[in-house]
Amino acid sequence: MVLNRSMMFFERMILIFAGTTTALMIAHVTVDVLAKNLLNRPLPGTITIVSNIYMPIITFLPLILVQHYDQHISVDVVFDRLSNGVKRFLTSLAFLVATCVFVLMAYYGLAEAMSKFRAQAFIIEYGIRFPIWPGYFLPVIGYGLIAVYTLLQFLNSVLQAIKNTTAPS
Repeated sequence: MVLNRSMMFFERMILIFAGTTTALMIAHVTVDVLAKNLLNRPLPGTITIVSNIYMPIITFLPLILVQHYDQHISVDVVFDRLSNGVKRFLTSLAFLVATCVFVLMAYYGLAEAMSKFRAQAFIIEYGIRFPIWPGYFLPVIGYGLIAVYTLLQFLNSVLQAIKNTTAPS
């Protein structure tokens, strides 16, 4: 599939970014625990930063990888018994529906993110103001990426179907 080769670099960058973010989060939490237990001075904002920045990055950006490696939950009891043509049609339809759902999720997520941005949403922890509005854009990015990916998968499946119907028998 041409799509796989063209997306490989992008997927690696997401993996590196999410992995680096995970390592940074682990280091941040470790330093916070050590500071709290050894110096009785926890790092301000650790909980806020972990829950509003690190976790959304780790959760939403790699969604595209879950789609690529077909690791979503699926129940194939009926699907496995269908003919290849019906399977191809249903798979293409699923890509199209998934694209629409992810576009809607990104759209409504963007509305929420813009609302938080306009309000300059923040949390006060240890008397320090931590902005949390940037974290609201991370699901939008994740849903947008997976929407583009499922659209490309849909187009690829349609092109594959056309290729199969025009190929000589």
